[in-house]
Amino acid sequence: MYLRQLEQFVTLAEILHFRRAAEKLNMAQPPLSVSIRKLETRLGVELFDRKGRTVTLTKAGREALKEARKVLFHAREMARRARAADPRPHAHGRETFADFWVL
Repeated sequence: MYLRQLEQFVTLAEILHFRRAAEKLNMAQPPLSVSIRKLETRLGVELFDRKGRTVTLTKAGREALKEARKVLFHAREMARRARAADPRPHAHGRETFADFWVL
């Protein structure tokens, strides 16, 4: 799984609306749905109950959300500390995790 998928999962879990979550992530809704399904397949659990337009977290989703937040925090902290330890001047842009593989 990619950290990007965890970012998408956390955003959707907080908003509980696919279209609004996709807008916040600056992406279209269908790719977000595909990404969440792939994450669920990879984990072997359903993270969300989808009933019509209603989206809620499953028990597995609530547990996964706690851990996903920790993973993202630690990934950002690692990047921040590495930059702080580098004495060379460099740009401090927003970190992105699209290419970091976690599992």
